[in-house]
Amino acid sequence: MAIATASEYKTYAGISGTTYDARLAVILPGMQKEMERVCNRVFDYQDDALDQLDGCDSDTIVLRNVPVSV
Repeated sequence: MAIATASEYKTYAGISGTTYDARLAVILPGMQKEMERVCNRVFDYQDDALDQLDGCDSDTIVLRNVPVSV
């Protein structure tokens, strides 16, 4: 799932109609890939199985996938 749909972007940018839909279908996924490359992480929602983590008596746990929702 993309982090922004064409419909969401069009609402944000104040674009109505379908004139730019074909361009947005190419540009938005490309921009997401570039953001993921620069940030070195994947932004797509993933429905991963719950990980079992052991904090090993530490106050910090480093997660493999973020963000986390409960």
